[in-house]
Amino acid sequence: APLHMDRTNLSFIRNSHDDDAAELYSVTDGRMTADRDYIRDAFTLGGTGWIKSTVADLLKYASFYLNYGHALGLDKNTIDRMLIPRINVSDDTEYCFGLERTVTEDMEVFFHTGSLPGVSSGFGFSFDTGKGYVMLSNTTGLDSTLLLKELIMTDLAGISYDDPYFTERFAGTYVSDEDDDFSINLNYMGLTM
Repeated sequence: APLHMDRTNLSFIRNSHDDDAAELYSVTDGRMTADRDYIRDAFTLGGTGWIKSTVADLLKYASFYLNYGHALGLDKNTIDRMLIPRINVSDDTEYCFGLERTVTEDMEVFFHTGSLPGVSSGFGFSFDTGKGYVMLSNTTGLDSTLLLKELIMTDLAGISYDDPYFTERFAGTYVSDEDDDFSINLNYMGLTM
């Protein structure tokens, strides 16, 4: 509420009754189906999921970090402490409080990705660009970590979104857990899907 993230919630029922909430896609008996059953698989989520949000609300969340918590009366030192790496995830990624941190070419990026039944998401920001990044998909199991990191790293490298190099970075086939893979291909007119 203090960040005015009015469409972000932890409820299953609220989104099931919201005409503006995403439909969840899955394969049932070999057929792609859509529904608003946000309770499906809820028992498997434990304390590691349940958050539903929008692009606009997640950009407010990124702004909270980029402005060092000012909206909540925090100071830079508090945000800096929240972003101290605590656990090594891989060779190039560490886990802070709720966010992963990676450094590429001396540029630091914080991000978090996730997936619930029917959706995949990615959220991130970089103090080096002063930008927040959000990726939402209504498909389970999309590799949002890879896509989000590529988007951010391409931006950090200063490559324009309409540069052929940018579109080539994202060309390929993306596999989801729902057997509804999709491809991004290049043609003479630019990016097509």
